[in-house]
Amino acid sequence: MSIHSLLNTTVDITTQDVTQNSIGEAVIAWDAVATDVPARVSQLSADAVLAAGRLGYQVSHRVYMDTDQRLSIKDRIVFNGFSYEVRAINNAGGHLDRLWQVDVMQLASEGDGSGT
Repeated sequence: MSIHSLLNTTVDITTQDVTQNSIGEAVIAWDAVATDVPARVSQLSADAVLAAGRLGYQVSHRVYMDTDQRLSIKDRIVFNGFSYEVRAINNAGGHLDRLWQVDVMQLASEGDGSGT
């Protein structure tokens, strides 16, 4: 069984873009940098949530991908109409670069990646 066969859904990845409007106010938009990325999304157990808390960050889910998406902390993963903020990224495949584990926190609202 390959890693890819375990990826049972797809996600979109968004990154924040800040521009200014005509009167100089900051305008925040979330731009899609990757779409239909093969992934597996799992809600974390209470033990895993507590372990992450001891490391200093809050998480609700873990996303697995088989390629490096060049994610950054605070990027967002959009799945099933919900946005999840990236909190930690781990190359779980080691030197093989075959399994990327991303800990995320579900944001409060549904939508296009804005999370607001």
